[in-house]
Amino acid sequence: MIYEAFAILGNQLEQFIRFNSTIVSSDPEVVIGNISLAEAPLVSESLKDKIVLSLVKTEEESALKNGQTRFAEGGSYIKQNRPVFTSLYVLITANYPTSYTNALKRIGTVIKFFQGKRVFNLANSPLPEIEGVEGITEFNMSIELVSLSLEEQNHMWGMMGGKNHPSALYKARVVALKRDAVQGVEIPITEIVIKENL
Repeated sequence: MIYEAFAILGNQLEQFIRFNSTIVSSDPEVVIGNISLAEAPLVSESLKDKIVLSLVKTEEESALKNGQTRFAEGGSYIKQNRPVFTSLYVLITANYPTSYTNALKRIGTVIKFFQGKRVFNLANSPLPEIEGVEGITEFNMSIELVSLSLEEQNHMWGMMGGKNHPSALYKARVVALKRDAVQGVEIPITEIVIKENL
């Protein structure tokens, strides 16, 4: 669900920008990419003059870790591991190297978009027609702005080896990651027979 979460966020943000902008190119303005490669020779052109969504960190929601692992199906019980509920830290960067003004405008638009829409689900976010997103029957994701101190922001950009760009860090929670792998099938106890010794 990580790629799917990024695809849905990127698609919704792209639609918002196109609806609210006077200058819109035919190319998508929002892309999923590794912003630390913004200055790499072979990659930099694909990220230039774009809003780039990058995964910075994943985190398990430990409060949702406990729960049922056996589910009744027919006359038996299926044992499955619990889904892994994750939060994704999404760095949204306005990478406009030749126009700092445009970068500031775009990151302002990003913040405005997420201020107005903090919850994403099938009811309010139609699935984009992108490969890998079809077949999703359920998703619910909330998003919140993460405020970093100057020191934390410096460490983050230093870790990625890049120069600081106008950006915002968001925490997208709760993305459920589940594989329908059966761990075992158990037959329920339906009768107990007690024998008395004579």
